[in-house]
Amino acid sequence: MTVSTHPRQSGLLRRFARAERGNALVEWGFVAPVMVLLIMVIIELSMITFINNAVEGGLKEASRWGITGQSAPDGLTREQYIAKMIKEHTYGLIPEADITVSTKVYPTFSDVGKGEPFTDTNANNKYDAGEPYTDVNKNGKWDADMGSNSVGKGGDIVAYTVDYKWTVMTPLLIPFAQSNGQFNYAATVVIRNEPF
Repeated sequence: MTVSTHPRQSGLLRRFARAERGNALVEWGFVAPVMVLLIMVIIELSMITFINNAVEGGLKEASRWGITGQSAPDGLTREQYIAKMIKEHTYGLIPEADITVSTKVYPTFSDVGKGEPFTDTNANNKYDAGEPYTDVNKNGKWDADMGSNSVGKGGDIVAYTVDYKWTVMTPLLIPFAQSNGQFNYAATVVIRNEPF
């Protein structure tokens, strides 16, 4: 079976097949959304890296001030002034409500982040209510972290910790966020206070 085409139709089909004027526009239509999304992800990751560095810089500066035992200006407590220094380093990119600053004092550097010592009477490698323990931070209960909440006094070992949240700007990253479209981050610096 042969299909006959009208000479005018076959010429039109050949011209349509050779036409290239709209190719670039069609190809850009396929590539543009992917490129825009990729650029947005790169910007988001760059912002996260920038904020992490800014928070760590603020934390280091606050801990350097904290080791001296100086009185805070403007009627603030030492804890409030340390938190203020860290928040200033975020350049307003993280809301104050999403930044938590804490300080804990430890007996030695090797005790940082460790739980209070206890006698494991049932040999299950975890503390159970009623097992004897040493109340290192003297708060009347066993704690998984033996540090006591304070900026310490002269010669104390202090861990400065900043917990903060970054709200995702790129919709593609929202499924990877930990909660409500936010990533949770923390930075810690451990120092020994100067004698004061």
